[in-house]
Amino acid sequence: EQYLSRHKIEMLNHCAAALLMGCSSGCLSYQGCYLPKGIPLSYLIAGCPAVISNLWDVTDKDIDKLSKQLLKDWLEHHSTACTLEEKFQNLEVASSTKLRKKAPRGNKKATSAQQFNHKFRPSDGEGSLRVASSMGKARDACRLPFLIGASSVCYGVPTFLSKKGK
Repeated sequence: EQYLSRHKIEMLNHCAAALLMGCSSGCLSYQGCYLPKGIPLSYLIAGCPAVISNLWDVTDKDIDKLSKQLLKDWLEHHSTACTLEEKFQNLEVASSTKLRKKAPRGNKKATSAQQFNHKFRPSDGEGSLRVASSMGKARDACRLPFLIGASSVCYGVPTFLSKKGK
């Protein structure tokens, strides 16, 4: 808040994922019975899918190790991630023999699991990487993973890193 006010951050359009690695950068302030306020919430209001920040004061060497490992995991994984075309080619429409023969009862529609056979699942590490799972791995790089590593949190929705389609 020293350099950018919450109001200015909230006015931004199309924010990318934000890394706020300063001490207590993710700490929210509570003012009685009102909603909490803080910089991470301002980024989320501006449309940022994920904000990584620290809840309490951290040592500079450990948080540098954590952020270095986090970025290393992202960039290495990003260089090997598959394209959107490869993801689409890995989707295989199930044949009619694989679908259930009986129609679902009532007004229920058939689920996507009944209609498609997915070879690609973002959660299993092929082509996409969850931001939160790479944070868990990066915590091990700290000398004090349960003190300094636990300070880093991810606000927002589950976010995947993948290559942009050409």
